[in-house]
Amino acid sequence: MQYHDTLREILSVAIPQIQAISEAEMTLKPRSEKWSKKEILGHLIDSAHNNHQRFLRAEKQGNLIFQGYDPDDWVFKNDYQNRPTNNVLNLWHDTNMHLSILVAKIPLPVLKKETTEHNFHKICMNLLSEKQATTGTPIK
Repeated sequence: MQYHDTLREILSVAIPQIQAISEAEMTLKPRSEKWSKKEILGHLIDSAHNNHQRFLRAEKQGNLIFQGYDPDDWVFKNDYQNRPTNNVLNLWHDTNMHLSILVAKIPLPVLKKETTEHNFHKICMNLLSEKQATTGTPIK
């Protein structure tokens, strides 16, 4: 299975599961400083937008050094909490389908190319060591 197929499979399984969650549960914040499920979904949209431009730039720039972003600020400014859940869910689906089309066009050797030229030790949730070899694709 190709990477873009994996992403599409995740979407096809996740959409009905998320649609089954009530609006009250989607907007419930466990604590005031924590994200609701809807805000988590919004964060995944923001992350996909960032990854989209990273995928477009990676091959030509020859490394995986990218600008980071402030996820809390983006979630707040995009106001996912106050949008209808269906709006956020549709945007998450469409953004990731768009991303899957791009990934399908990236040659496999490019996706699997190893490099130690990255700043994943600064911008990723699961930090890698500074010189740890990686590909642009965390799915193995």
